[in-house]
Amino acid sequence: MSGLTSFVQLRRLLLEMEKDLGLGEVSKIEKNVLVACAEVHMFFGESEFSIIINHDLLLEENASKIKQALKKLVERNLISVSDKTGKKIYQVQSLA
Repeated sequence: MSGLTSFVQLRRLLLEMEKDLGLGEVSKIEKNVLVACAEVHMFFGESEFSIIINHDLLLEENASKIKQALKKLVERNLISVSDKTGKKIYQVQSLA
């Protein structure tokens, strides 16, 4: 039971952190896309769509849902998008 207790505590902490960062109203796929963008940027220096869609958090999502989530994240000013030689590059904005 201690494993489950630790999981519950960790989940509560994560939910509280999401709320503090203003992510309480963000959908699950949007959160996963946000995390994927941040992680891809950390490892590759820039978050290109073709790399984002292959992130392990998004493997069960189709490309159109990921594009939709990216669009909503841009509208919410959680990420920005730029065009670099014909490729869209996504960057997570500072959350807090």
